Amino acid sequence: MTATRETGAYLHDTPGGATWYGNSFWSHPWYVRGVICADGKRRTVRLNEAPDTYFSYPGRASIGGRTVRGFVHTDDQDTYFTVYTGA
Repeated sequence: MTATRETGAYLHDTPGGATWYGNSFWSHPWYVRGVICADGKRRTVRLNEAPDTYFSYPGRASIGGRTVRGFVHTDDQDTYFTVYTGA
């Protein structure tokens, strides 16, 4: 697969079925497909430029027709998106 800014190249899969995409294995990923959101649905999350901690990436997803901000994090089971609740 050729890396493009729109689609990105495949980087790796995580347990549970989420797939990370970006320019190369050593670069910052652009988006993750198959992330579990709070409502239990799997969605694509676009990632921001830099992770805010070692354990999570800030990003945004479309839920219910609205774009919401939150962060992507993983555990041994799967990859999750948690919506920011603060201001």
